[in-house]
This record gives sequence, structure tokens and C-alpha cells, in this order.
Amino acid sequence: MKDELLKSYDIMMEQQNKADGKTQAFIAMLTGVVSFFWGVQQLSVDVGINEGYQVAVYLLLLPSFFFVISLVPVYQDRFVNMFKKKKNTADIILNIFYWTSISEFKNDDDFISCYQNLYHHEELSHYEMSILKQIKVNANILYRKVTYHRIAFMVLMQDFLFAVSIVLYDLVNGVTLFQYILICIIIEGLFIAGLILNRRIKKNHH
Repeated sequence: MKDELLKSYDIMMEQQNKADGKTQAFIAMLTGVVSFFWGVQQLSVDVGINEGYQVAVYLLLLPSFFFVISLVPVYQDRFVNMFKKKKNTADIILNIFYWTSISEFKNDDDFISCYQNLYHHEELSHYEMSILKQIKVNANILYRKVTYHRIAFMVLMQDFLFAVSIVLYDLVNGVTLFQYILICIIIEGLFIAGLILNRRIKKNHH
């Protein structure tokens, strides 16, 4: 058995366990936040605000849903694959210890062939082939988990901004509907500007 295969497999399993641990922590945190907003809306005497807090609670259930389904170890996911960039096998730089590069291969055969060329292993035992396929499966599972995490965080940020706007609306006396809508637009604008700035910073670092 090639040492790099065992090490790669162990890394994939360790990364999955870490991802699942983070997911469970965020689910627990979101459960607490939902309980908080549910309690606040129960105490609110304003019917309009009460409905606003209820909407905030329901919206927070959406990222929770994405976190929960990320815990399911699914190998193929058509929805997640929509976010994956299509690459030719020749353009993929394989790193046997990094799940991102492994998940970029379209199938097991391309991955195994690239591994053989990189490490100059012309012949592989049945067990080594099996380990390579398991590494590919686990890399795909990790890609799915991380993708759902990113979607959940994106939705969570939107929910947070909406919840903040509800709180501001509740705290500021005499605010009109137009002013409330303006607050929402400003907060959303700041969020989008932050995303654009973050992408530009990443591009400059590459």
C-alpha cells in the first residue's frame, strides 16, 4: 500500500469530521437565535413588528436546513454540481492531500489515471484502486458539505441583515414605512458592497 494513499484517506475522513463538527455547532447556535427571536416576537405588542419577527424566525430555518442536509454523506448532488466549475482533466493540478483538486475530476478513472502519472505508479493492486475510489468519493462528499455551508452562510447573512432591520424598525419610534424600506436598501447595499470588495481582495492576492 502506498503511504500517500493512506495519508490522503485519513485526511479526507478528518476533514469530514471537522466539517460535521462545525455544522452541529452552527445548528445549535441557530436554534438558540431562533428561540430568542421567537421569545422577542411573543413580547412585542405591535402587530406589524410581531409579524416581522415571525418572518425573521422562519427565514432562519432556511440556513438551518442547508446545514442539516450537509450532514448527509451524499456522493453526487445535481444541485451542488451546478456551482462546480467545469475543468478539463489536463487543466487540473492534482494534490492527493487536498479534497478540492480531487473533486474537480469528472470521474474515478480520470482521477486514478492522473494519480498514476503524477506518482509514476503504472500498476495498482485491487486494494489500492479501492482506496483511490474511496478518496474520490470522500472528496466529492466534502465538496458537497462545504458548498452547502457557503450557501447557508450566505442565506444567514441575508437573514441577519433582515433581522437587524426589524430590530431598528422596532427601536426607532415613529419611523415610516418608507424609512424602513430605505433602511433595508442601505443595509442590503452595504452587504453587496462587502461581497464585491471581498472578491476583489481575493483576486489581488492570487
